[in-house]
Amino acid sequence: MPKYNLNLVQQREQARHVTQALSAYTRLAREVVSMGASAKADSNPKRRFTQLARSSSKVSAFLDAFIGQPTDYSVAYSFREKCIYALRDQLLGLKTQAEAEEIITKNAEKSYIQMSVSSAQKNLRGLLPPEIKAFLPENIVIETDDDGSITSMTDVFGNEKDDLQTKVNLVRKIVTDYNKIVKQVKKDLASKNERTKFKAIVTSILMETGIRPGREGNASKVAGVLIETFGAVTLAPEHITFVKSNLAELKFVGKAGTVNVASLSDNAVIRELKNYALKALKGKLKRVFVDRNGISLSHVEINYYFQEYFGSIRPSDLRKYKATEQMFEALKEEQQKLQANILKFVDEEAEDLKERVLSEIVNTLNLAVERAKSSLSHLSGADTVGYYINPDVVLSFLSQGFVDADLKSAIIKNDRTLSFDVDVFVQHALSKRGSSSHNLLSIFTEIENMF
Repeated sequence: MPKYNLNLVQQREQARHVTQALSAYTRLAREVVSMGASAKADSNPKRRFTQLARSSSKVSAFLDAFIGQPTDYSVAYSFREKCIYALRDQLLGLKTQAEAEEIITKNAEKSYIQMSVSSAQKNLRGLLPPEIKAFLPENIVIETDDDGSITSMTDVFGNEKDDLQTKVNLVRKIVTDYNKIVKQVKKDLASKNERTKFKAIVTSILMETGIRPGREGNASKVAGVLIETFGAVTLAPEHITFVKSNLAELKFVGKAGTVNVASLSDNAVIRELKNYALKALKGKLKRVFVDRNGISLSHVEINYYFQEYFGSIRPSDLRKYKATEQMFEALKEEQQKLQANILKFVDEEAEDLKERVLSEIVNTLNLAVERAKSSLSHLSGADTVGYYINPDVVLSFLSQGFVDADLKSAIIKNDRTLSFDVDVFVQHALSKRGSSSHNLLSIFTEIENMF
């Protein structure tokens, strides 16, 4: 579940929701007190009370108002059950009223967020099947005009650092300015100033691998033990294996104790990195990026370097770019197989054509997310989708039935549209087979008649 950042207005609304929920719960407990007495007469009071509560219109009305209906969001049923159990335990004398109200408070707080997200996403639920919506950030909100063109894209509650629109804009800026960034880095890679060269090497590593910048003193607790974690700035010689002139492999413990694995292929970057790694080994230094005066490169220097040359782009934003790039490249590589499978289903005149095509689309998206997830050494694809992949790539793929030839076209040049139709994927697959217009029309008519 995303880490939501409620603004002051939302915090007040949430507090009001909880206060009203507690007041309504107190009334409910008084109104259904006989339910507790009836359940106590049963051989299994807890089970009997739960049965009675689930069938009670008063209990349902309370849950619908303050927790939400099971169809509103995925964990609504779980939240509702916890509230029923709290009511049960209070009326059976297994919990105090204060203990029960604490449970109601926690679930009402969480439900306020989930109900708000659900309400803001009504248009998404009408257009995207749940298995497709899962490939967009959980709290995304998309506004469209009457033609389905996207007018705004943000989230109900901002994340801890940036809201969704900020992340989207930053990735677009990286795509737009990419050649400019490369030009500056190449220039500084040849600099005679050692620290300037350090910054260029680190930036190159961030661009190619998407690893975190890291900072001095970073550590994570794993199994109760505090361990040092690393990033591009704090690489040690033992983290790098030089395989050949155009291949170097990185392996180190990163944030949350996760083992990060990445590779470099740029000859010039590898050559400079190898030079400093060997110096570090010879001098028995803990870090690769240490100048001749024994001063290590700092993450602050990298931040200033980005501010000076790349404006609003921050080192960590290259991680979002990497995830988006890998998602796009994977979709581009997998779409030929997707189209071949769709054509196979059409040729077989499958009665469940739409279901089978939908399943293939989901499989294709899963493969793409897995690739993006692996590129960032993530343990969960949900984190990759929720915080790193630019939704424009997914939305473009869903609305067109294919991805464009390059990333810039996919997320910048194309008009953004909120739409999804399995038939669009079928039509595109048929067009790639090179059918004549007459044959295409005939096939589309046959497909339409199947449903």
